[in-house]
Amino acid sequence: MMGRRALFAPCGIRPVAAALILAALASACAGDLVSPFAAVAVTSDASKHQYKLAQVQVTTLTGSLRHLQGSAGTVRAGGTVRVVEAAVTRKGSTVDALRTQFFTAQPQQVNLAWSVLNDIVYPEDFASLELLSGYYNLEKARGVFRDFGLTALPAMPIVAHASVLDDSGLNPVASGELYYPPLATFFFPVPSSTDVQLPLVFNPGAMAHALGHEAIAQLVWGGAPVAGPETGPANDPAWNSARHVARSMTEGLADYLGVAATGDPRWFDHSEQQRAAQSALDVLRCGTPDMLQALPVDDAVAPYVPFPLGTVLAGALWEASQASGVQTIATGVLLALPDIGARVAGDESQLNVALVLDALVKTAAPEQRNELCGLFLNRFARLSVTSLPSCSAPVPHQECQ
Repeated sequence: MMGRRALFAPCGIRPVAAALILAALASACAGDLVSPFAAVAVTSDASKHQYKLAQVQVTTLTGSLRHLQGSAGTVRAGGTVRVVEAAVTRKGSTVDALRTQFFTAQPQQVNLAWSVLNDIVYPEDFASLELLSGYYNLEKARGVFRDFGLTALPAMPIVAHASVLDDSGLNPVASGELYYPPLATFFFPVPSSTDVQLPLVFNPGAMAHALGHEAIAQLVWGGAPVAGPETGPANDPAWNSARHVARSMTEGLADYLGVAATGDPRWFDHSEQQRAAQSALDVLRCGTPDMLQALPVDDAVAPYVPFPLGTVLAGALWEASQASGVQTIATGVLLALPDIGARVAGDESQLNVALVLDALVKTAAPEQRNELCGLFLNRFARLSVTSLPSCSAPVPHQECQ
């Protein structure tokens, strides 16, 4: 694997495959390019759920291929981020202010190395392949979200291989995540030489999941550094419950959008094997009483794990997609985001499971509401969800009883 030096070298020669060797021999360092152009990148074969080097069409690098500048974002590399956790949740904090405070060394412009053979761009080293693939997979995810009706999601900064640490010396960008809402930035991690899993930037499911985090931060919470309930008082059961619902809602909706964008209910398997079995959406997911009991508990007593409840939500949406179509359900999900934000704008402690579910029903296509109602009322029955205001004639479901 290439070291970081290749990110800044204008013409590195470290081929990643036989095709790249041929490309390097055929052409020296190419001049700069802008989209559209064909390129070799690592992405997925949606029909086979396989990941491979493939020819793709890059359409949004309108500024520079060499410096990865385009309408999907601009990629930079390196830099140092030191997160002060108390500042993240402080009322009145803004993303711009936190960026100024937390970036103690700025990332630098990247310089990709590639050659052109038969009008196809071949990255000449692993670093160039990695970053171009990451950009392309983000471009691809944004295109899918546009197809789902979300046309105004802003392009956020993209930083590769930064050193990101918090007060405890740990990376606050959670394992499996590529987007960090407090800085509204995509962080591409350094691929580990000992990691046998697919690096996240090569996984379109992980990229769509990350874009889901951005969509929720922007459309539910107005671009604030954290979800509204996170700034509420500690040790208060109502606020604890709201902040935990917010975390599970975020993970569940982002998981669903990752699956919706790829058609692969097990995209986690390729990059997130530690939670793959718990996150797969091609098995029945039912709410349990312990999920409800965990909501009001202080994190200091029992750190909240958002994935079990979030997976029940994602699983119900994926089930609905099998009957109604991914396009229909995913469009309704994205339409629900501003509605959820509006419902709790006066008091974020009011966020609860039923509120989230009702917003999803309300914004669903009219012909799909009764089916979605039936799924939600069955899957969340053991979390005391017995009715939803937007449900008129739920289709009965018995799978979780």
